[in-house]
Amino acid sequence: MKGCVTILLLLSVFFGLSAQDSANVISKHTVYYKDRYRTVKNPKKAYFVKNNIVYEDSTILEEFRNISRDEILTKKITKNDKPLGIWYILNKVDESVYSINTAKIHYCLEKNQLIQPLRNIK
Repeated sequence: MKGCVTILLLLSVFFGLSAQDSANVISKHTVYYKDRYRTVKNPKKAYFVKNNIVYEDSTILEEFRNISRDEILTKKITKNDKPLGIWYILNKVDESVYSINTAKIHYCLEKNQLIQPLRNIK
């Protein structure tokens, strides 16, 4: 089951990133970490990497991945401060990765506040 989830994650990331590559990148910031709790480490000895990429169309991609397993632990895309696409978030308790379809998140237009809690979205 985990293998299927990993394959689906990789495919969605591949297609998502290939679509993003067509836009112009304004900035890319990469930081390497020793552990998931974000302790900074030398890039050559790092186990994790965090990428923040800002595109010309104001889309921002945040990604945190395990380098040795080439596995995405967290991936978030926003455009104009609104969630976009499917987010992948690591559950630190059981170490599983959850996906959240951000199209199902509803915002209050006046205050830009989340109306529906994330835990109820499937």
